[in-house]
Amino acid sequence: MHVSEAKIVNLRDYSGYDLFGVLKRAFSRKPFQLSGYTRWEQVNINMKTVALWISEAAVISTIGYPKKHKTSSLKLHQWGHWKHRFDTFVIMIETAKAHRDVGLDK
Repeated sequence: MHVSEAKIVNLRDYSGYDLFGVLKRAFSRKPFQLSGYTRWEQVNINMKTVALWISEAAVISTIGYPKKHKTSSLKLHQWGHWKHRFDTFVIMIETAKAHRDVGLDK
């Protein structure tokens, strides 16, 4: 039997949540269901890409919640995400759909 180990470090200033809040957003007791998404959203979720006109829920299912220190509320029209440790990008949200990726947030 192979046992894996994971270490989770939470910086509340960046996540905006205590460790329980971070874990609640990252894991679920229920299996993930694609059936609630359009075919276009399902394709993008499976490909792990964010494309034009997918829903906010599909964006979250694909790349996770936006970073709290970049996006204070999901009601905002710009969501900041990490590209990697030193770089971020912004998703523009328009009428509850991902409108366009505006590139790097410098």
